Amino acid sequence: MGSLILCVGKKANKAFVFPGSSIELYTIQEICYYICNYIDTMNERDFDESLVQWLYRQPELEKTAVKIERLIENQNSLKDIVVTLLCACDYYKETEIRDLVRRIDQLEKMSFYEKCRQKCNRFLRNAKYREAERFLYDVLKTELAKKLTVEEYGNLLHNLAVVHIHTASYSEAAQEFRDAYERNRREETLKQYLLVLQLSEQNTLYE
Repeated sequence: MGSLILCVGKKANKAFVFPGSSIELYTIQEICYYICNYIDTMNERDFDESLVQWLYRQPELEKTAVKIERLIENQNSLKDIVVTLLCACDYYKETEIRDLVRRIDQLEKMSFYEKCRQKCNRFLRNAKYREAERFLYDVLKTELAKKLTVEEYGNLLHNLAVVHIHTASYSEAAQEFRDAYERNRREETLKQYLLVLQLSEQNTLYE
């Protein structure tokens, strides 16, 4: 059976929103809840000056703001930042925080590609297509893409095509499925490509 957790403390006048997210957070408890539920989509870059400034604007969180600012400046680990935030309120029990730390340790062992796939799949499962699109563009069109193999790059293109079925057009998705298949040679990608050609009535290409 689940438990009901009451948020206490003053609600902020202005919401905080993590990079790549559209979820507005008004209390430190909401921020902690978001972290615990989206930790597999997060990294150190998600904790930046905007979070520090939000914390400073909350009188009861000024000490936490100083700690987080110092951790960011010193380039401390994601685990250090997360634990400091979770200890700033009584939202989670000590055992739950330890479980989260173990999850972070597991994530740190994953390759860059595995983290990308997990983060993208999390967005897709929750129908957050715009967030998935922004994330994939960040990966595919920056220096980070050099860390990927040709097959891995193709798999992420496949995911981008899935996103564009929902946010763009079948024609655009078809081209991306084709580009993806040229790299990953996955049967599933080929099937999706042919299906989208039919949906977009590109019969000549389909034949």
